[in-house]
Amino acid sequence: MPINPYDDPTFYDRRYDHIQMEAELLKGVIREGSVVIDLACGTGRTTLPLAQAGAIVTGIDINQRMLGRAVEKAEAAGIKASFIQQDAASFSLPLHADFIIMTGHSFQHLLTEVEHNSLLAAAFRHLKPGGSLYFDTRTPPGSGTETQIDETSGTREVDTYDSQTGMLVSSLYDADERLIESLTIRYTEPEKLRPLLEKNGFTDVQLRQHWSSKPYTGTGTIVVYAQKQIRKGVLT
Repeated sequence: MPINPYDDPTFYDRRYDHIQMEAELLKGVIREGSVVIDLACGTGRTTLPLAQAGAIVTGIDINQRMLGRAVEKAEAAGIKASFIQQDAASFSLPLHADFIIMTGHSFQHLLTEVEHNSLLAAAFRHLKPGGSLYFDTRTPPGSGTETQIDETSGTREVDTYDSQTGMLVSSLYDADERLIESLTIRYTEPEKLRPLLEKNGFTDVQLRQHWSSKPYTGTGTIVVYAQKQIRKGVLT
């Protein structure tokens, strides 16, 4: 098993492919024929259900192995979707979308404010006037180190969070105490999300609770929704 969990897409699918709450909510708002860009799409966990429901979806990911697995799954299921290798933080496509989505807490892999602004600026440019952006992140934990042990597999996960930087380093050890996975992500304080979106031109910014229509309650997964609106008759 690699240190980078995204270098083993089959293992990734075993862990996450069953999670479908993002796709289920989005299928309720994305109309058939809508153009969708799925940023950091991975193995197509959200891309493929949306394409199967009739959306025209382009998935973007920086990891070619993940994209290769997504293509395999699409071909096996007879689903039509496009997959392109690009960095979501600076993506550029010759199309404009009705919806841009980013699921699986992928926003947290952007470790700097420069990357945050770059991604949101690119998303704004690629959305049609009136188009919508959806992405998720998580409520920051308390500072310090937490350890979780899986009694079945014997693995030990150690998470260390620094509230000053927002950085969390997660390390997974096997039963023999060998490091088998390491990942660094960044948390953004919820009160900073709306100003961040508005700075990049978005309006009607809403924070929702865990892929539902309910307002964010202060814990758990935060779903950020925003629009690129038409202002005073001018297309932006």
